[in-house]
Amino acid sequence: MTYRFITDPGHGWLEVPMAELVKLEIAHTISKHSYMSRDGKLAYLEEDCDAPRFNDAKGEPVDIDTVDQAETFVRTLPRYQCPDYVDPDPPKPYRSGGEIFAGKEPSDSEQREAQRLDTLDTTELVEGLEASGLSVHVIDEDTDFSKLPSLGEMLGRKE
Repeated sequence: MTYRFITDPGHGWLEVPMAELVKLEIAHTISKHSYMSRDGKLAYLEEDCDAPRFNDAKGEPVDIDTVDQAETFVRTLPRYQCPDYVDPDPPKPYRSGGEIFAGKEPSDSEQREAQRLDTLDTTELVEGLEASGLSVHVIDEDTDFSKLPSLGEMLGRKE
């Protein structure tokens, strides 16, 4: 994927899909020096701190298409805010069987259940979770973040 790097005479911002920040688990680490699109689908990562953090999280160099503008629209956008559905204090990682996981180390029965769930496709998994009374929101690159309920709403809190 090629990312746009938008610059004006004073600064620059890397345009990144919000879903990618969530997937890389860095959405909660982005500073107020970055911006976001009004629909919440794109983040414009400030060049000195947030864009390098994204690049580090990717683990590989990213392809960039630079767009130089005398006056850029980026400065008219709202400042970056971590989406409500992102846990601001994610679980700490641990190692098991050569892989890295997040959260508390699972019991043997939890590991067996996780292996069983790994064999399910997304549709089966969502249907099973919804059948147990859980509300499920699958997030991908086409997600309209403005239509997702807030974390408080999902937890049944009144806002």
